[in-house]
Amino acid sequence: MKKTYKDVDSSLLNAIPNPDKKTYEIKIKQPELTFLGVYDQPDFASLYILFYPDKTIVELKSLKMYLQQYRDLIISYERLINVLYDDLGADGIAETGDYGELDGKPTLGEPNFDRTDVDESDQIGLTSFNYFSPANLYPAKEDEELWEQLKPGYFDVPASISDGKPIAGEDGDFIYGSGYFPLRAGQTERFSIALVYGNDLDDLINNKKTFF
Repeated sequence: MKKTYKDVDSSLLNAIPNPDKKTYEIKIKQPELTFLGVYDQPDFASLYILFYPDKTIVELKSLKMYLQQYRDLIISYERLINVLYDDLGADGIAETGDYGELDGKPTLGEPNFDRTDVDESDQIGLTSFNYFSPANLYPAKEDEELWEQLKPGYFDVPASISDGKPIAGEDGDFIYGSGYFPLRAGQTERFSIALVYGNDLDDLINNKKTFF
């Protein structure tokens, strides 16, 4: 019987206590990850894992055994990445019940957290958005006021929108945020956005489907 990504056994991964309480990176390289492609032909890839451990870290022998099972699985590159970088939680290990596991949100410590590759499933995404009117309501020089509007979890709907539809025209502006994520001295990160417009909600959704 052929096996697919649904047969991946994440219980093979074991967690061991983190020997250090400081925040640090763990980088793991697997140069020869083998699997069966969508046409049931042997394929291979180089795997790089980066995470920030919390209370536990991944036990490397168990990670090796976990990855070995992929050699018999029929899976595409895209699905492979999504499965490998699933929502593992702050310790980077599945099924430990740690903070952030299975919450559907990026958590410091999860594999590939803070990555900007558009092909990954663990992007941070939009974490705050505020549309305001008039357009000069929050002057750029007011750092503290702008910061309050950019904090993760702050989403505001303008008064000119009712039931998802505009009820009045107005001149406004918007600010948005994506975070938090670590940014060390000398480190740079790419930031990609896309703006989609429409005459109403239906037109907006249609334009999104057309362009993406």
